[in-house]
Amino acid sequence: GQEVLFFEEGEPKIDGEPGDLKFRIRTALHSHFKREGNDLHATVTISLLQALVGFEKTIKHLDNHLVEIGTKGITKPKEIRKFKGEGMPLYQ
Repeated sequence: GQEVLFFEEGEPKIDGEPGDLKFRIRTALHSHFKREGNDLHATVTISLLQALVGFEKTIKHLDNHLVEIGTKGITKPKEIRKFKGEGMPLYQ
């Protein structure tokens, strides 16, 4: 997991300086998304008709904003689509 350090933000020792405060962040499993690095993966099932003529779907992201996906043409079996900027946020 990721570790975040807050320098001298912990409880002070008796008659002393404050300690550091450390948080370790672990990724929890999710029912719809799988994380690989900073990328998020989701599997979307469509019908044969949708694969042949196109489709439009809306996916609810982890922060509840909606992501529109779809195509006006043929979708091949196991096709992968990428959506720039929809992975995990990057913090410094």
